[in-house]
Amino acid sequence: MDVPETPAAELAPEIERGVPVVDVRRPEEWTGGRIGEAMLIPMGEISDHVGELEARAGGGPLYVICRSGVRSLQVAGFLRTQGIDARNVAGGMLAWTAAGHEVETGPTR
Repeated sequence: MDVPETPAAELAPEIERGVPVVDVRRPEEWTGGRIGEAMLIPMGEISDHVGELEARAGGGPLYVICRSGVRSLQVAGFLRTQGIDARNVAGGMLAWTAAGHEVETGPTR
């Protein structure tokens, strides 16, 4: 399945518009640095949250991110088979931080 990819450097304006971002990394990766507006759903739990993600996307795009873009590409492909307009964030959090964007650390609020 063809999955649209968005460069991490182009994600910030989408976040400002309110487009949802789901981070599919493990919790210990998440606490080490994350996009503040993203929600954490580890890759292995995605299938349990399809309805929730569909509602959050509201028929629009949903961005999926991980550390480097590999897991998020797989998850985005799965979500697209479920009818969600999921898009992979190319390069993941590595590219996000390389582009100079801020991250939050520590436990979630």
